[in-house]
Amino acid sequence: MRIVILILAAALDLQAQVISGSVRDRQSGELLPYATIGIKGKSIGVIADRNAKFQLDLQGAVAKDSLVIRYLGYQQLSFCLRDLKDGVTLNVRLVADNKMLREVVVYDRKQLTALGNDEKSFYHTGWGFNESERGRTRGLRVERPEFPLFLVSFHMHLHENTFDSVRFRLHLLHATEAFEPLVNENIFLTISKKRGWIEFDLKPYQIVVSEPFVLAVEWVDAWGRVKGPEEESHIITISEGRGSGQKFYREKPEEPVTLQPGKRITSLYVKGYAAR
Repeated sequence: MRIVILILAAALDLQAQVISGSVRDRQSGELLPYATIGIKGKSIGVIADRNAKFQLDLQGAVAKDSLVIRYLGYQQLSFCLRDLKDGVTLNVRLVADNKMLREVVVYDRKQLTALGNDEKSFYHTGWGFNESERGRTRGLRVERPEFPLFLVSFHMHLHENTFDSVRFRLHLLHATEAFEPLVNENIFLTISKKRGWIEFDLKPYQIVVSEPFVLAVEWVDAWGRVKGPEEESHIITISEGRGSGQKFYREKPEEPVTLQPGKRITSLYVKGYAAR
């Protein structure tokens, strides 16, 4: 009985516990903004802010759960919540991953191929000016190309942007249950355009795709004047085009997610040339 009481006490403590901290490069001490911090397998998670600081409410977590800290290009850090003290501040230091080296890709400029959804409509999905929505991800499954494709550009259709500027993280993920990243590097897009198609150069990242993958964007930051109580809040939305396909929706880092069929698919696509 005494053991049961101790376990329940630990679980209850976590219900009210908040973890805060920062994320840096272990060797240089450089800040790692927008790192993801979450409870593995649960819809409990946040992303660090532009100053690499974070605060995570553990409501719904239990002592045996694992806290995972991730940043592309670095080895993930994971540990059990029962090892944390109440009110602890985590000064996380991540170790760089040696997989960052890029190979130069030779490609054929004869035929430019588009993959994804280049259709748009008045339907849309997106984010409001709410800190809890930072880290929310929207995307779609892209079918396997006919041949290995070197990606040269990414395209997204903005339905509406009321911020001065917005920052997204671009995701290219294996279309498997684990949705592991195809690129071991953060790709950030900072946008000031209010609506219409956005194009972003992918050539520097030397990305080649040859299998089905998930193409998605994650809202990580925004800048804009604070609106008064009588005004509507800021929003950033991206269009959805008509057509069948599979959607990728992730609300929080580390939460379980599956591809869902839909009649309207997020207006995202990439272009590329055949890789040699």
